[in-house]
Amino acid sequence: MTRKQWLVGLGAPVASYLGYIVVMCLANDEGRRWIDSEQGPTELGTATLFALAGVMAAAIAWRAAATPLRYRALFGLGAAVMAFVALEEISYGQHLFGWSSPDYMREHNFRQETNLHNLHDNALSHQMRLGANLLTPLVFIILPLVLLRRENDYRPGSAAWCLLPKRELIGVAVVASFCTTPQKIIDTIGHGGRRWLGLGELKELYWSIAAAGLMFILYRRHVRHAAQVAAPPAKAAPQTATQQKRAA
Repeated sequence: MTRKQWLVGLGAPVASYLGYIVVMCLANDEGRRWIDSEQGPTELGTATLFALAGVMAAAIAWRAAATPLRYRALFGLGAAVMAFVALEEISYGQHLFGWSSPDYMREHNFRQETNLHNLHDNALSHQMRLGANLLTPLVFIILPLVLLRRENDYRPGSAAWCLLPKRELIGVAVVASFCTTPQKIIDTIGHGGRRWLGLGELKELYWSIAAAGLMFILYRRHVRHAAQVAAPPAKAAPQTATQQKRAA
């Protein structure tokens, strides 16, 4: 990556994060509730980006004919997982279309919504967040930085080349990893009730940005790069009589 790409890759996530905090601090209670609501930009943006990531993962699984079958199967599984996460984020369209939860969900769901991650005191939600908190620094920061020290680990066809980004998404991963720290500090000093920043939902948005960014990078490698490699070389135009005389 060039210096400019480094600055954009690190600066854009940090700038957007700081901008969000400023907006939430300046907004009134009604504005903050809307931003952090099920129909607000944070929640809908998260669902949209996870859905987009799922579509790109499915496209890789379907179109990357030169990619080994084991990796294509992983992308197919990833597409299903990301589609599930996107649907869970919007409670399968409950708030968008305004239908009521079934009796079982109203009784056992923490938020009385039609989703699985809020069932039984958010048990699945806690597990999903724990997995994301562990995988984000590992996949987007630690492994790329370690493997990039050895050039052969990112050769076309290798596991790293097939599954991992390079340094493109480190900034997003860093912001996602430390996103909720200000809220934890506020809660610790006893002022959490004054200004709810909604950083938990913002953290999920950065996870979705990382997922969509990763699938875009890998789509370019598996589909577009493979198509360019497989394309036959362009035929040279026949030489004119003048060119033949010059060559002679």
